[in-house]
Amino acid sequence: MDNFKTRYSQDTVDMLLTNSIIAKEFKANIHHFSPVRTPWNEEYADNLIIRNDNALSNLVGVDHRGELRESTERVEKIMDNAKAALRVVKTNVMGDFDDEVAEEILTKLGYNRYFGDVIQNNDQESLMSLLNNFRNSMTDELRKLITSGGTRSEYIDQIIGYAPEFQEANVTQEEMKVHWNEPSIEARREFQSLYDEVIRICKIGKIIFRDNPEMRDRFTYSKVMAKVTGKRASRKEEEDREAAEDAEE
Repeated sequence: MDNFKTRYSQDTVDMLLTNSIIAKEFKANIHHFSPVRTPWNEEYADNLIIRNDNALSNLVGVDHRGELRESTERVEKIMDNAKAALRVVKTNVMGDFDDEVAEEILTKLGYNRYFGDVIQNNDQESLMSLLNNFRNSMTDELRKLITSGGTRSEYIDQIIGYAPEFQEANVTQEEMKVHWNEPSIEARREFQSLYDEVIRICKIGKIIFRDNPEMRDRFTYSKVMAKVTGKRASRKEEEDREAAEDAEE
């Protein structure tokens, strides 16, 4: 009994932060989940959020918990805003110029190398690389060319501004993760229970939102974790588990 080990492969702090994001999405969309399982109601969702918050407090302390959640939410918000602005510029360029010119512009800005990984995997490292590439490649001449087609200069400035902002938020988030306490056996059991519950929610969520890719991604554990870890969250164990879930659908 004393050698109880958790079965999830992620760092516990990353797992709990990922749970926090998904649990809030679960509560916001509880009307979609309630018909599936009797216990799934607003009270259950609130209790899940509280349990996860308490588990995070147990691991990193109450003071650090709030700061860590805030830094994670800031990273997530910057990611979403940056991705939206990057999509706008790419769509405009592809619509304003012929294929050859558009391809040249997007290649210079780093889209062809990094954009797919940013959109498909929420990969923070690829987003950081794309933002830096965009900023460093945006010469006055290139800006004039892009804006001549109709893209507003404000979008370009927004993307350039996201690079240092995102890097600072990322560093803050990672620094906060180093503060943690050695968990007790009871705490480890609770961590595992929370992980299992959220994985079950993700499994059902991916079925409920199977025709809505954006919502489905919000309940794809590895993609949500990618926002938290700054890496492609595709550890083999998680990939295998999600693959098995998809096969059951």
